[in-house]
Amino acid sequence: MAYDEKLDVVLWKGSVGNLQVTVQKYKDGEAKLQIGPRLVVEEGKEDKFFKAGRLTAEEFDYIIKSAPEIKKAMTGTASKKK
Repeated sequence: MAYDEKLDVVLWKGSVGNLQVTVQKYKDGEAKLQIGPRLVVEEGKEDKFFKAGRLTAEEFDYIIKSAPEIKKAMTGTASKKK
């Protein structure tokens, strides 16, 4: 079966700097945490996405501070955040 974008649901979304952090669920599967991609926007150019790679202390702190919200999203006890 091919991937269907309509079945991919974002349960929680946050970002710090250019790093995106999401909790997503596909179809009836379990919710999973995704760290990345990085979105780099350059004036006059197309937006580019890169792997998350190594995290800065600020990015790590953001994830740690967001952990309760992330956990709630992953266990189905939180509302969607944009």
